[in-house]
Amino acid sequence: MGSVAALDWEGPRLKSLTAGLPDTKRELAAEIVGLLKADGYAYLKCRISAGGYEAVAGEIGTIISRTDVLIDKDSEIKQERTRVVKGRPGRYRPEPVRFHTDNLRVDVMGMYCVRQDSVDGAILLLDTSDVSKWFTEEELAVLGQTELWAPDLERAGKQEDFSEAAPVLRKRNGCYRVYYIPWLRREAYEDRALEMLNKFADYVTRKEKADLIRLPVQDGECVFIDNHRMLHGRAAISEESRRHMVRLYIETSAFGFC
Repeated sequence: MGSVAALDWEGPRLKSLTAGLPDTKRELAAEIVGLLKADGYAYLKCRISAGGYEAVAGEIGTIISRTDVLIDKDSEIKQERTRVVKGRPGRYRPEPVRFHTDNLRVDVMGMYCVRQDSVDGAILLLDTSDVSKWFTEEELAVLGQTELWAPDLERAGKQEDFSEAAPVLRKRNGCYRVYYIPWLRREAYEDRALEMLNKFADYVTRKEKADLIRLPVQDGECVFIDNHRMLHGRAAISEESRRHMVRLYIETSAFGFC
C-alpha cells in the first residue's frame, strides 16, 4: 500500500507558508505544483482555512468549478433527474466510488476537508504514470483511439450533453495522460477497443491491490490531484455520514503538466 510520508507536510517551511496566508499563497502554490509534477498529488497535512485553500488554488490555475461534496438525498435526486446515464456514482451518494478521473477539462482537482467521516472517508488514489509498462505500443495506440463520453462541464446541474467523447489515453510531452470514467462507456465498441477497455479495467484492479495510496484527510487539510495522472475513488460511507469536502476544478495548462 502506498505511503504518504513524503507528503506529510509538517515541517517548518510548510507551517511558515500556511501561517502566512494569503501573503504566502504564491510560494505555497509553487510548492504544490512541484509536488504535482513529481508525484501526481500534494497532501497538505496541515490545517488551513477554506479561504486559504481557495486562494492557493487560484494561484495554481483558474478555478472553473466549486462544489460541495456531501451526503444529501434531496440533492442526489435532483442531480439524477439531469443525468443521461442513470444510477452512476455521484457526489451526494454514500456508495463506494470506483477509480476514475474527473471531467476532461480539469487539470487539477482540489479537495478540502470541512468535516471528515467518523469512520473513514479517506481519498484513495492510483498513479497511472506507469501505464506504458503494462501495455504494448499497439495496445496503447488502440487506447488512444478508444473513446468514452466526455460531458460538457458547463452543463453541470443541467441536462447533460453527451455529444462529445475523448480517448482513454493521450500522449503529451512524452508521457500518457489518462481520461477514464468507467461508467461513461459509449454504446458500442469494435472488438479490439472493447478488449483494451477491459484490459485497462484489469490494470486498475491490479494497481489497487498493489499500489493503493490512501489519504486520510482530516478537518482543515486538503489535497491537490493531477486529474489526468491519478485515478481517485472512495470506499462506501454511511447514509448518515457528515463527511463534507469542498471540491475545486482547476485549469493549469500554463504549468506544463506532462
